[in-house]
Amino acid sequence: MTADIHFSPLALTHALPFLPLAQGDIDYQVDRRSEPGLIDELLAEPTTKVVLTRGGLVAVPRGQGELVDYENVKMRLATLPGAYVSAELARYPEAVAMFLGSYVGARGESVVAVDITRVPEAGVPGVGGAVGGVLGTQDSGTVDGALGKNGISGGAAAGIRQSENTKGNGGVAAAKIAGPLGVPDSAGQGADDAFDDSVGASVQPLAPKPTLLQQAVTRFDWVDLRGFAPHSNAREAGQATSAITLSIWHSRQRFCPTCGAAVRPALAGWAQRCTNEADGNRVLFPRVEPAVITAIVDGHD
Repeated sequence: MTADIHFSPLALTHALPFLPLAQGDIDYQVDRRSEPGLIDELLAEPTTKVVLTRGGLVAVPRGQGELVDYENVKMRLATLPGAYVSAELARYPEAVAMFLGSYVGARGESVVAVDITRVPEAGVPGVGGAVGGVLGTQDSGTVDGALGKNGISGGAAAGIRQSENTKGNGGVAAAKIAGPLGVPDSAGQGADDAFDDSVGASVQPLAPKPTLLQQAVTRFDWVDLRGFAPHSNAREAGQATSAITLSIWHSRQRFCPTCGAAVRPALAGWAQRCTNEADGNRVLFPRVEPAVITAIVDGHD
């Protein structure tokens, strides 16, 4: 009687040496997420660094966004001191702060990610910065998306659409946009005044200086996870993985899926809380934390 021989294809598999998204050594410190004022406390510590996300992309130093298509090049995350960002969060409640975790060691470094998808662009009050559309909804908001720096701002896009709408109107609408011509006439402007640029010119208020988070849009390059992870170290690849996936969830789920009420960040950015008190202010969770499915085999498999 022959023995029952069972062969498993798992016996031919080898250890996977390169898993760029699963090599991080950060301590998530899940037990701290419910602490009141945790984000403010962390940002006040000198050992806390902040990474930025925007529309599913992560910030890298200027010039590094062009390295995504090259091999054997290194990239790193652009970071800001926590103290610099603390005041910005008070200014922009639409920014979402997420506590990624800390590292065990003498420095005790903590990492906070801040998503600035909904922060208004400089000079465009009340309009979230856009990379070719509404941030967090276009293709560049996924791990497969294109570089954000290839897009245009929401304000620029609006200007282009307005210009296109004036075509075919005999140039009348275009002239209205450009403003009246400075031709002297006897009604209110003399010939001598026509050569003085200050006559009839409206005084334009000075534009406010862009804030730190607004400047970050143009001062950093923005890349997706697929472009960043192969060029970074294991630690920062893990940070980018958590930051990007979590920020995409926040930008796309803005209302409670049960009652439709608006939601707000909770548990240091790792959850959302429904604002409907009548429905119990339910807590909503994403599924973005790393998980591994394993099968145990031995020499007989």
